[in-house]
Amino acid sequence: AHNNKLLANNIANNGAYGVYVAHSRGNEIGQPGLGNSIIGHPDYPAITLEGTNADANLVRGNSIGGNPSGANRIGITLEAGADGNQVGGPTLAEGNDIINSTLEGIKVRDADSNVLEGNYIGRRKSGVTNGNGNDGIFIHQGALNTRINHNIIVANGKTGTPGFGWGIHVFDAGSTGNDIYGNRIGITANDTAEGNALGGIRLNGSSLNRIGKSGADGNIIAGHANGPGILVEGNAASVEIQRNRIGIKSDGSAAANLGGIVVRGSVNAVLIGGLPADGNIISGNTQDGVWIDGDSTDGLVVRGNFIGTNATGTAALANGRNGILVSAGDNSQVRDNLIGGNGNDGIKLESGANGHDIRNNTIGLSATLGSSLGNGASGIAILGSTNNQIGTNGVNYVAASGGSGIYVSGATASANTIANNLVGTISAVVNSGNAGSGIQLLNGAQGNTLRDNVILGNGVAGIDLLNADNNTIAGNEIGGANAGFIRGNPRGIRIYGGSSGNTLGGPAAADRNLIVAATNYGVGIFNADSDGNVLQGNRIGVFDDHSEGGNGGAGGFGGVLIQEGASSNILRGNQISNNSPTGVRIRNLGTLTLDNQLYDNTISFNTLEGILVEDGSIENIIGVPGDGNEVFGNGADGIAIRAGVGHRIEGNDIFSNDEDEIDLGTDGATANDAGDADTGINDLQNH
Repeated sequence: AHNNKLLANNIANNGAYGVYVAHSRGNEIGQPGLGNSIIGHPDYPAITLEGTNADANLVRGNSIGGNPSGANRIGITLEAGADGNQVGGPTLAEGNDIINSTLEGIKVRDADSNVLEGNYIGRRKSGVTNGNGNDGIFIHQGALNTRINHNIIVANGKTGTPGFGWGIHVFDAGSTGNDIYGNRIGITANDTAEGNALGGIRLNGSSLNRIGKSGADGNIIAGHANGPGILVEGNAASVEIQRNRIGIKSDGSAAANLGGIVVRGSVNAVLIGGLPADGNIISGNTQDGVWIDGDSTDGLVVRGNFIGTNATGTAALANGRNGILVSAGDNSQVRDNLIGGNGNDGIKLESGANGHDIRNNTIGLSATLGSSLGNGASGIAILGSTNNQIGTNGVNYVAASGGSGIYVSGATASANTIANNLVGTISAVVNSGNAGSGIQLLNGAQGNTLRDNVILGNGVAGIDLLNADNNTIAGNEIGGANAGFIRGNPRGIRIYGGSSGNTLGGPAAADRNLIVAATNYGVGIFNADSDGNVLQGNRIGVFDDHSEGGNGGAGGFGGVLIQEGASSNILRGNQISNNSPTGVRIRNLGTLTLDNQLYDNTISFNTLEGILVEDGSIENIIGVPGDGNEVFGNGADGIAIRAGVGHRIEGNDIFSNDEDEIDLGTDGATANDAGDADTGINDLQNH
């Protein structure tokens, strides 16, 4: 029997099903204004469509489930070949009210190409909420190509059954090809938060699903205090999450999920966002905006989203922890996102999360770049993670962080390339320096490359190395790219705490670092075991066009400062000019500092000494024959040795300084003596 109509009936308290349709097509169960009331079937579904040929049925305008009593076991079940049916419809009158079921509001099992549209699940259209016991909608056991759109799904999961209590739950590998868009999940039609017990949407092992849809509407998923807006897990693959508001209501205010989007397990090929029109707004959540976790969670793309901001990208709407956290999994791409205002880091890569490509993101600034929306800790944090590309394939703006702009920590944080980023104040429009350093490497971070970054106006240093070894720092512009736009850092590059074997610059012109306008010093190397660092070919205090950039100033230390036991460091082929007070200063400051070597540098036009050695430092080398320094035009002595012995000063071209070319002590030039047998500063060495 086909093409039957069941309209305007009161169907209550039967011993089995309320309505049971098996192998029958074209039937209408309710119409707009002529819906059925179906209550009181505690052991069976209110409506069941089952079997082959149970297709093209319409279920519309019904009131399913009593309030507060009159529960059905399940609201509506489609199963075992019931394909191509429509539950609800595009108008308010066509949608069904489905409340207070013991288990699911709607369950689809082994049934394909059904449409679930415009239903109120867990709440009546009249505004009375009474959620279903488990999931609002449950799709499983090979149900394919279900369209779930423009439903209100709230307050489900009240029975607390473990694993159930989602707004929408798609379960198992066979349930694929589902489209979920235009729904309000956890949020009523009037923007009131009434979250589902475990979260908004869960995809468990299910592939080829779309949550939100390019060219259509996204979902509003908010108000889930105990779970994420979206969870993708199991062996899910080829999932698209687009155009959704996650943690943010339609009026723009926050209604927090516990987390925004969580992807975990053996998940591959998930797209979160896309082109600009397809990005998600992931803001206002209690924990992370996006959390990627699982050793086999690989190859994800997070693109074009607003994370931690309002819908226009002009104000912060913070996620409580990180904008994006990758705690495990490899080879994801994070690009073209606006990430600001989050409570902790903008992007965090933890140990076990390797090989990621972070490009073209705006981190800590508004969408217009006209105001600061800083993240609470770092803009980008790399904690023990390896082989990541940060900006290599596209410029990141990293600004206004509460800590450092880019933070790299841990002995396994190696082989990362941080290149082409703009870190700190990027324009004259807004002072957006990071409160800490522009880029900071510490706690054993080794073998990383920092190249071609512009680092301006940060609070501690342009680049900071603390117990970080064998890193390469080349081609960066620190404090200013040209004389027309200068935003100095307090320290240009600081190397300390036992950082050794680092290379700053290199032999090629493209390797040179430009270090200007630092208020303390251009480069500082401090502490015992901060040894064997090489500074080569850099411009410290002077721009490429030879205009003045300067480092130091009142209370500062000038171009290069080496002290507190830092030894055996090499300065070769640098231009160190226009600094105040000194070009290069070497001193003990409590720990013996020795064997630092200066070759082939141009040290000129510094306010006082070109090179100053003091406070007991010993055995430093300032030039050798054929590889000396050119020291000229400085405001005091060319080379001043105020203390220490064993300093080798040879092969230098020293001229046109305002005071002595070489001064041992503070009493002017020391005359040579026969046999050079006297003692004192540098043994009063003849010259």
